[in-house]
Amino acid sequence: MELQGALFFGTGEKMLSEIETALRRETSCVILDLRRLTEVDSTGANVLLELKENLAQRNIELLLAAAAKTIAMERLESFGVLSSIGDANIVPDVDRGIQRAEDDLLRTQPQLHDTEMQLAQVGVLTGFSATDLKVIEPYLKRASYPAGAVVFRENEVGDEVLMVIRGTASAYLQTPNTNIRLATFAPGTIFGELAILDEGVRSATVIADKELACRALTTSDFAALSATSPSVAIRLLAAIARELSGRLRTANRTIHQLDT
Repeated sequence: MELQGALFFGTGEKMLSEIETALRRETSCVILDLRRLTEVDSTGANVLLELKENLAQRNIELLLAAAAKTIAMERLESFGVLSSIGDANIVPDVDRGIQRAEDDLLRTQPQLHDTEMQLAQVGVLTGFSATDLKVIEPYLKRASYPAGAVVFRENEVGDEVLMVIRGTASAYLQTPNTNIRLATFAPGTIFGELAILDEGVRSATVIADKELACRALTTSDFAALSATSPSVAIRLLAAIARELSGRLRTANRTIHQLDT
């Protein structure tokens, strides 16, 4: 949630109401974007302290995305808000806050990383019958990567889509000054799906967060599957396209939220 302008009693109460509405869905972390906050009075500071206490009672983490040495941050420091929140829960931007929240969520579910997932549990394959999976499986090669290994790099030519069956991997967009994490792929998810849909280069760099196991479908193996079992191949391609469509819709919503 982004806060703009001044934070005082009226805007603070509105913020609490909006957050309470959002908390009707299962929530593990709330990120407040304070980068456009220009002023805070004592009542606004108390609202933040009240929010922190309320969330702590629900075992929900509060993160503040804020630039250092702004007037608003100096005011929050003088009111004791920053010391109460703690330096570890103050991040420079929303992207770093989301990354922190994702890391914490993944750590609470270690079973996702240590047990190898069956093909039927992979998201794009959940609608396929056991017979269909037996047809697909011979065309899926096993691929393993140690923690920290680069699975592929941005701007490389891609020729395979990977289905995560153990461990996690994260996609990064490389910039001149830093790497921005775009997403983390847990067991059951896929990445690199554009390789099956076109012959372009990779749009991001993917790195294994920990020991990673995948089933890889290359473009040549997909062509072989299409030749031997065209109906299964068409449904698999449609499932991959739906996954990509869902990600594009999510990205569009995120961009819209950032612009408003």
